[in-house]
Amino acid sequence: MADKVNVLLHGIFGYVFTPKCIEAYAPAVCGHIYQVSRSRSLKTTKDLPRSDFGLIGVQAGWSFPPDPKASPVVSLLKGSVVDEFGKRFCKICLPYPKTFDGQVRPMWTLDAYQVGSIFSGRDADCLNSLQPLPFPSMHALCYERECDLQFVMCDGSDPILLDDLESDAPDGFTNLHIWCTTPPMDMDVVGYTREGHLRRGFAALVDLFPLLEVSIQIPDGFTPEPAVSEALPAGVQSCDVDPGRDGCGHIPDFGHVNCHYANLLALQP
Repeated sequence: MADKVNVLLHGIFGYVFTPKCIEAYAPAVCGHIYQVSRSRSLKTTKDLPRSDFGLIGVQAGWSFPPDPKASPVVSLLKGSVVDEFGKRFCKICLPYPKTFDGQVRPMWTLDAYQVGSIFSGRDADCLNSLQPLPFPSMHALCYERECDLQFVMCDGSDPILLDDLESDAPDGFTNLHIWCTTPPMDMDVVGYTREGHLRRGFAALVDLFPLLEVSIQIPDGFTPEPAVSEALPAGVQSCDVDPGRDGCGHIPDFGHVNCHYANLLALQP
């Protein structure tokens, strides 16, 4: 049984840091897949239910606030009700991870791009203030394993067993990929444009936070620059972060699978 578990969340998420856990909200977005795997290849996956569930099998740590210098952090107004009208696809309750040796960080920002100040609205300053730092497109949580990995349903239905999925992680590691994003595909074939899909997806995310006022404004000729290099959690390779990158080989001629710069981290008042 692998000792370390990296949870890699691909796609559009709103993370709410509550006193008990990190709630990852995935908005319902046309064209997205909602699946989980232990491999970057998507060869063996299980469908995620349109429901609320939590991860067990990892050691829980203690609560911590996200770092606003590295992540797009917004503060929710007092009285905010997340997803008041039930527009999400799912909510995943993730334990706060703990550090392995007092030095390894439990939360990582990944797939970062230099995007400029592309957000507008009353609450945009905290997002635009990340510049000139690269704006992350995804986050990963790093845990010590405790027992068998499962998603436990909040409605009491049968859990989703995760350890029987095929793994491509190195010995001693489990890379748990949660896919709430477009699958690797040629977006032009299905009638999407990348900028149009990103606008719609980000708007669906913000709609889960009814008192938040922010939108994404992509200028003409938008050409974001990817970060030259990034630090990765132990057991994770660059092709785990984004299997659609050049050089990842096994999904040739397809684009990225992360919905870039479309995450929000919210502090609950």
